[in-house]
Amino acid sequence: PAPMAGEPSPIAVGTNPKSVAIAPNGQFAIVSNVNAHTLSRIDVATGTVTATISTGSGSFPKGVAISGDSSSAAVALAGGGVGILNTATNVLTKYNPATPYAPGGVFSGAPKSVVYVGSELFVGNASVPYLTYFTPPENTGKRDLTGIGGSCDLASVPTQGSSFIVTSENTNVINYVYSWNYAIYAINVGSNPCGVAVAPSGAFAYVANMGSNNVSRIDLATRTVTATTAVGTSPTAVAFSPDGALAYVTNMASNTVSRIDTARNTVTATLSVGASPTDIAVVPDGSFAYVTNYSDNTVTRLNLTPAAPMITSLTPGNGTASAAFTAPAANGSEAVSNYQYSTDNGATWTARTPAATTSPLVIPGLANGTAYQVKLRAVNAAGAGAASNVAVVTPRTTPGAPTIVAVTGGVRSASAAFNPPASHGGAA
Repeated sequence: PAPMAGEPSPIAVGTNPKSVAIAPNGQFAIVSNVNAHTLSRIDVATGTVTATISTGSGSFPKGVAISGDSSSAAVALAGGGVGILNTATNVLTKYNPATPYAPGGVFSGAPKSVVYVGSELFVGNASVPYLTYFTPPENTGKRDLTGIGGSCDLASVPTQGSSFIVTSENTNVINYVYSWNYAIYAINVGSNPCGVAVAPSGAFAYVANMGSNNVSRIDLATRTVTATTAVGTSPTAVAFSPDGALAYVTNMASNTVSRIDTARNTVTATLSVGASPTDIAVVPDGSFAYVTNYSDNTVTRLNLTPAAPMITSLTPGNGTASAAFTAPAANGSEAVSNYQYSTDNGATWTARTPAATTSPLVIPGLANGTAYQVKLRAVNAAGAGAASNVAVVTPRTTPGAPTIVAVTGGVRSASAAFNPPASHGGAA
């Protein structure tokens, strides 16, 4: 697959970026750099690294999660322990057996994944058959949940109370855990399952199976696999669009991202990224995603929806306006399929009917003599893109007919008395 036109340059981070999480408030992202022993904080609005935070020598940071209020970020430290980052101050506190915060020395092995489930933090361990969960920062209520194989990834199921999913890449099963009673349900999937994500609806999850190069769809009500979709080589992570209509899967050995239509469980696009993509996170408005490229030490900003078009002229008509425009510099993850227009400076939007992608776009149903603030935006399979510049237009036509009320004769002249037209056509 060819690189997408107009994509921003990759963002340089630390050595071997493994995981990325985007804050629910949409303001920042946190990236773990395994062999740099650091976290990179990225400003989502500008795409720049605003802070590099040390996790300590020999810490090997891996899985990252951000709390629901965006106030803290957790990172699994494969060298031992877990770190909690205060996102207001960028101060990292480490919880491990060598500190007073150690909950009984439970972080033995190699912590690999983390997830917030309500106020509790669950820590998955790649090398021991249990999870640890506790409430940071006070470290209260620490417990161990046994019966779980070595975990690769964790995902919460917010619509099911405190439920979550654990992938165990060496067992070819995932475990669906009801944490209100700690019941564990094993579900057979493909080979070496690792990445997992739950759809925003909470109705289903996708699991990336690294060994079988496919994705399993899990119905969370029946706890069964309902579809299997082939993707690229060594799929590692999954993320959903905000409406759950699309899923994005990183393929580590293919250097690509597969986009899946979740209604059909079909790959509809394959997108080029950097070398050895390991994780992906979609911003809250669905316009782009961040992808960690493990082997080239970068993060790709992958545009999903189109960039902004440009209105070049706006011509008034009789109850209409004709907007000439230039197409977006970047289409996003797929070709532009239609445009939307706004006549109230972006407050509301209407789809062009019938769908078309050519200029000009004629806007019907306007009132002559009323000024409209017009914007356009392009639409592709991932959704609506960025809005264009605003242009102002006042539709108009020729005046209506005046009415003669009297004619008075004169010497070689006539004087016509009249009432002005009922409509001036929208212009004086």
